[in-house]
Amino acid sequence: MFDLGTIPLGVALFLAGLVLFALILFLRRVIPPGESNRRSQRLAQINRFLDQIGSTLDLDHLLEVTSQEIAEALSCRLVSMMLYRDAQLMLLHQEPKQGRDLSWPLPDAPLFERLHQSPGIFSTMDVSAEDSLTTLQGFFEESNTQTLLVLPIVTGKDVHGFVFAHSEQARRFSVDEIELARILTNLAAVALQSAPLLAYPSQLTEDLEQRVEERAEQLEQESQRARALLRIMRELSSSLDLDHVLNRTLQLLNDLTDSEQSTILLIRPGEDTFYYRASLGYIDPPPVGGRATELDIYDGLAGWIVIHREGVLVEDLQEDSRWLHLGEGLTDHRSAMGVPLLVGAELLGVMLLFHRQPSRFKPDQIEMVQAAANQIAVSINNAELFSLIREQAERLGSMLRTQQVETSRSRAILEAVADGVLVTDADSRITLFNDSAQRILGLKREQVVGESLESFAGLFGGATQTWMNTIADWSFSSTAHDKGSTYAEQITLDDGRFVAIHLAPVHLNEEFLGTVSIFRDITHQVEVDRLKTEFVATVSHELRTPMTSIKGYVEILLMGAAGELSEQQSQFLDVVLSNTERLNVLVNDLLDVSRIDAGKYDLSMQPLRLQELAEAVVDEQMYQAGTEEKSLTIIYDIPSDLPRVRGDEARVRQILANLVNNAYHYTPADGNVSIRARLHGDEVQVDVIDDGIGITQEEQERVFERFYRGEDPMVLATAGTGLGLSIVQQLVDLHGGRIWVESNGVPGEGSTFSFTLPVFIDD
Repeated sequence: MFDLGTIPLGVALFLAGLVLFALILFLRRVIPPGESNRRSQRLAQINRFLDQIGSTLDLDHLLEVTSQEIAEALSCRLVSMMLYRDAQLMLLHQEPKQGRDLSWPLPDAPLFERLHQSPGIFSTMDVSAEDSLTTLQGFFEESNTQTLLVLPIVTGKDVHGFVFAHSEQARRFSVDEIELARILTNLAAVALQSAPLLAYPSQLTEDLEQRVEERAEQLEQESQRARALLRIMRELSSSLDLDHVLNRTLQLLNDLTDSEQSTILLIRPGEDTFYYRASLGYIDPPPVGGRATELDIYDGLAGWIVIHREGVLVEDLQEDSRWLHLGEGLTDHRSAMGVPLLVGAELLGVMLLFHRQPSRFKPDQIEMVQAAANQIAVSINNAELFSLIREQAERLGSMLRTQQVETSRSRAILEAVADGVLVTDADSRITLFNDSAQRILGLKREQVVGESLESFAGLFGGATQTWMNTIADWSFSSTAHDKGSTYAEQITLDDGRFVAIHLAPVHLNEEFLGTVSIFRDITHQVEVDRLKTEFVATVSHELRTPMTSIKGYVEILLMGAAGELSEQQSQFLDVVLSNTERLNVLVNDLLDVSRIDAGKYDLSMQPLRLQELAEAVVDEQMYQAGTEEKSLTIIYDIPSDLPRVRGDEARVRQILANLVNNAYHYTPADGNVSIRARLHGDEVQVDVIDDGIGITQEEQERVFERFYRGEDPMVLATAGTGLGLSIVQQLVDLHGGRIWVESNGVPGEGSTFSFTLPVFIDD
């Protein structure tokens, strides 16, 4: 924008005098008297600088002196001076000199355009991270620059060039350093601009003092605003009490902008109206913590700021259509200035400043108020974040204390229960072993807690191998179990005691945490069951002899061996015979149950053809149907190529006969019963299907219980002991098969009893 050439000696002396005169006026405004020793040192440096630039009109010397003084003021290694020549930014001097041929052009950068639009300083501790300096990275790499401070050389609204202060290390320049550097830069700008102005001596005398005074006033205003912002930042960071901090900050803003009322309105998540958070002035402030309002966040002047996300200056609210008169005292507002509270891209609310006289605010105040609002927004955001963290910490602490109490209570309960409890984690490592477990298993807690369950296979006894294998499978395979999985087993310890084990997995949401095993010493119950079984077997066996005699004598009497019987006598004897046969069936069932419970039910396993057994059972049932004159269709569907099964002939026939007999009794006349068999893998599945009364879902869960009989009238009218299906289930289990029932409980749709038997394999 300007170029310095050779200047005559007389002109140079005239220029020096004018510069000194202007700079003395400048110093009187910038540095007031009574400053500390630090201010004295700065003044001495400025005076020295004035002497140096006032003694020469040579451009190179001016650049060299300016570079040296700024380097000393900032304690930096390298200072670069750039000036515009014919709209091209040129590097004209570096201090210390780098041994290069200077006066070479610099590429354009977004930073320069930004500083042209809004003159100010720019500072960064990492030039490589700044997008606005991308085109200058080669220049910074050559000078080994990491930290950079950029000071524009400005007079009035004109930017003549820039001063670059370089540092090889990351450092932060202090406020005092930056202020001194800006003063030196501004003095240098005036001196550099004075040279071309000497070509016009008639204008210089009139304009120079005015320019210096205007610039001094601008610098003073900037200094005041910077100090005010610094005080605001200190207040905002001085306490976590947001109400106190906001009131102190609003007081500073009122003093700085000469406003009479300042108000902060916040936008709370999920709410459509403003939240009245803070106020200072002639309007009553909100209660501590603020209060809700009825003002919609998109209405009025505040709503305009929310929508446009920019500051606004209103000369007179009475003439502005955006202003809403909503309450007492608000009609006193005349001048207004409002800015958004922004944290990055997030809008937290608005800040409004008012005065009861029109046209009290200036446009150049908005930038400073916006800067203060940004700091307030950060403090509000930090305070809310701190409050949230504190609430979360308190809630987590409460939850932790509750969890610890519950854990202690649960552990105390587990220690106190009579059953043994053993808990393993997800890696099969034992984490809990209560007193009862020590007593039942004969192990000390110190031996097992913290150790892997596999390490104690021998101590627990060989009978627990299946239980331990189940825990291992659940621990190392997520598909080996689900949340509803359970395992139950009865084992005999090496000392002859009987222990029942119940095992279940422990989950938290979808995560497998480990297992819980419950041990119960059932030796006494087993002994009682054994004695009961022996008693039932003994009594049942002893009943067979008198029952046989009763049955025989009744049959003889019915044959007329003791003389002719009357019709009533025959009826009575038929009743005795029928009930004797029922008692005989009950005795036989009880004997079967007792033998199964005692483990004395020997099976003669051999290859069997189901076709032959089913045919015999169907013939017997059809004979009974003919005797009782009940019309019923009974069929069997068994493929001729069905492989033989492995089982005891008499017991497999008993299973089939019992299931077919049940279907016969609980299917009305003219009904259908069928026996079907199919091969499934290494098993043969047999289905007995009827279209009788059906079984409800509740009854299906109990049909295999001993002595259980349903409540259907047809069931109650049929003689039975309730032991048949229980015996059938146990016989199927002894054969290594499975049995189940399927029914929807609808009369007429019947039931299907299914069981499996293993295929016979010829060794």
